[in-house]
Amino acid sequence: MRELGLVAITIGALACAGPAHAGPSNFQRSCNDIRIERPAGDVSIGATCRDRSGRTGPADFDLHGYHNVDGRLTFDGRGKSTFQRSCDGIDIRVSPERVLLVAECRDRNQNVRKTTIEIQDIQNIDGRLTRIVASAQPAQNVGIDLNLRWSGNWVWRKTGQSNNISTFEMLKNNTASYCYDRDCQTVRYQFKDGVLRFSKNGKDHFEFRPTNGGEVVFAKYWFDRKDRDDAPVATARFNKAGR
Repeated sequence: MRELGLVAITIGALACAGPAHAGPSNFQRSCNDIRIERPAGDVSIGATCRDRSGRTGPADFDLHGYHNVDGRLTFDGRGKSTFQRSCDGIDIRVSPERVLLVAECRDRNQNVRKTTIEIQDIQNIDGRLTRIVASAQPAQNVGIDLNLRWSGNWVWRKTGQSNNISTFEMLKNNTASYCYDRDCQTVRYQFKDGVLRFSKNGKDHFEFRPTNGGEVVFAKYWFDRKDRDDAPVATARFNKAGR
């Protein structure tokens, strides 16, 4: 069974609402030895990070505001985290594009389920891990620019392989051309709340989230849409390309 396809995609103006806009963490690009630590019953991220002079040193960040709601990890940014009281197997998964908190949590019926949430907005500022939340931008009309095209490559979580070329190109009437290493097909997409979603076989699931005014798209892929609470099997960064 083939894993994926190339993607060329075109997205125009985005809408931002609320007091702040969450985005992927990027500290992992200048830190290593990233791990979960459990000081005095709390949960934090530990790492070794470079400062602006290129020197490396220890860094940590308290994970506040993460909770277990009926067996699912959630984030509200309020107070100390509580999920560790009803979750086990707590770990962190890191890729160049994403940082994921994973755990096995009990729901209201004491059933245990695997759950994942993205840790967002954490940056390495001169060797210190800091949460930087972008300010909200004035609301704009949400739309798709049919004159653009996106391309990039998928990174597979289990193997780390990324030797593919992917494109996603918008067509008319909520359709797009999706390709993976020249294996192309027409798919129907939905674009809601700044995220483009589609499936190529009715079972799998793609999510594309444009950032930086549409210059960059961060993408996730699952073999089965029912597994979206788990970490995606592949992630990608797509850049705007000529048509």
